[in-house]
Amino acid sequence: MKWYWQIYCALLLFLGYGQMMRKILTDTGGFSSRYSAAIIATVVVIMLIAQAKQRGVGKVWIWQSLFYLLSATAVISLLFAIYLAATAVWLAAGLLFVGAVALTPTLHQLYQYSFKSSQLWQASQQ
Repeated sequence: MKWYWQIYCALLLFLGYGQMMRKILTDTGGFSSRYSAAIIATVVVIMLIAQAKQRGVGKVWIWQSLFYLLSATAVISLLFAIYLAATAVWLAAGLLFVGAVALTPTLHQLYQYSFKSSQLWQASQQ
């Protein structure tokens, strides 16, 4: 794995677990609000490591579904961030914007991993 992907993985884990700690320390949100960012960051880092090692992990449809889910999440987050910025809720708008932008390289790699690596998935099924 190249050094910049290692830094990106560290950034994703920092953002995901940082959000989890912020929610726990402020005692806000439910289970999904507290832990989903950390879980998604961990799953994405696993995918990035598997892609770097040219290994298929699990079933391809799981990664394709995750791509669609994260794509929709990023678009909705950006739209909601624009709404919050228009109503002057700057912290929440900034956090949503940073989260959506941070997902952009992930979405590209997840697309490559799940849709464009058919030989990888054929090899992992044998």
